[in-house]
Amino acid sequence: MQKFILLVALLSIVTCQKNSIQKDLAEIRNNASLGKEEKYHSILKLILKDELKEIQYNEKTEKEPETLEVLFGGNSGLTFLDSASYKKATIRYVVLNALRIFEGIQPNENFVLRLSFSKPFYVKGELNEDAGLQEFEIYRIGWSLPDYQTWKKENPKADVFAEKVELLGTGDFIESFQKKGKPELDEFQRITLE
Repeated sequence: MQKFILLVALLSIVTCQKNSIQKDLAEIRNNASLGKEEKYHSILKLILKDELKEIQYNEKTEKEPETLEVLFGGNSGLTFLDSASYKKATIRYVVLNALRIFEGIQPNENFVLRLSFSKPFYVKGELNEDAGLQEFEIYRIGWSLPDYQTWKKENPKADVFAEKVELLGTGDFIESFQKKGKPELDEFQRITLE
């Protein structure tokens, strides 16, 4: 009986956390006192937390769609994966966060999201330890609103805010959205993990 109560309590906590972020996102989107750029910043801060590094917002023009460029990433030069696993897990993490951003923002017009991932790395040959740790953008990928809308129709039950998403998995909703993206930068081949 105690195990059953513990299981119910645990499921309630996970459900409340997921519902909480959805509620917080809806409050930001519905806040009439915030401009679009302020809403985007608040939503990104809620989703990416301390990994958010830079936001560049460009309003829609006659020739260009509304564009949101986001730079985010880790703050540590450490990794515990081999090169192939690191690349796969990082790209899936970027794609998952793109899905969370689309879900959070819920754009309804011509919209492009470009997501860049950066991370500090130790640079070989630097005598000064502080100089040896430098930040690099290692991956950038973009999607348009139609890419997201098509994905959403194909994956109506995908839960992008689930607490546990497999970053080394295959054949799932993350992979299907990754295939719709347009990679713009891939510097993984320059990274040597030791």
